[in-house]
Amino acid sequence: MTKFAPVTPMELFSITNSFKDGKAPGADNIPISVIKKSIDVISDPLLSLINLSLSSGTFPDKLKIAKITPILKTGDACLVQNYRPISVLPAFSKIFERVVYNRIFKFITDNNILCSNQYGFRPGHSTSHASISFVNKVSNAVDSNNYLAGVFLDLSKAFDTLDHAILLQKLEIYGVTGVAHKWITDYFSNRKQFVLVNESKSCLCNQICGVPQGSILGPLFFILYINDLSNCSNKLCSILFADDTSLFSEHKDPNILINQLNCECQKVSDWLRANKLSINVSKTKLIIFRPRQRSLPNISSLTIESHVVE
Repeated sequence: MTKFAPVTPMELFSITNSFKDGKAPGADNIPISVIKKSIDVISDPLLSLINLSLSSGTFPDKLKIAKITPILKTGDACLVQNYRPISVLPAFSKIFERVVYNRIFKFITDNNILCSNQYGFRPGHSTSHASISFVNKVSNAVDSNNYLAGVFLDLSKAFDTLDHAILLQKLEIYGVTGVAHKWITDYFSNRKQFVLVNESKSCLCNQICGVPQGSILGPLFFILYINDLSNCSNKLCSILFADDTSLFSEHKDPNILINQLNCECQKVSDWLRANKLSINVSKTKLIIFRPRQRSLPNISSLTIESHVVE
């Protein structure tokens, strides 16, 4: 895909009307409800702006500003770490993004780019499908009288640490080139954010990595970013739900299983490091499933990045 197809008036109306009312406005203070009510009047200039953006490979800088509102999760209100940052983007940016999302998703679907074991942020896939796949893996291993080891990885702030240069390189390899690639490059360039507390607003700060929180394209870019994780080992099966990553291996001998797991998890660790993602080892867990008639002998530990996995 070297360019994006232009938007039609019918598609623009459909996209605009698909957004729900009541969402908080972004930095421009324009709620989506106002855009929906005035779409008959503004559709022509908006259509021209979107199509100019697609044909020129540029994304308006004014639509790259995120408004961050900190919401207290729990505990002491004086501690910054007890707050969850809620990011709100301009409503117009989401219209631009939905247009591009539709085109990129069609391209990756038509070309079968996403791995089959990715269940996150895909129509027709859900946590239920991921759970069924997991149960089937355990059942099949137990029925074969094998031990099955499941490693449930916890990635640290994966969406926030995604490296833009690596993502752009991967998209080019997948076939997103030309003006389409230029548009995505510009989409990540010069992004800014500010924090709003009551009526006080911070200065604008640059967002140099990660996908924009609250964006439509962010989750799609992330699953493309992590798409080749399963290629780093041909002995591990994986179940992915965005950044929730589970790895599985089975063997009749539990000691051979753990040794194999240590070797293959090193490859996964190397892949994560190369892609500038990190494992939170303290929240990563190992579960060994066994046939009912077989006990689990003393086995060696699974070690990831010099830490023993619980």
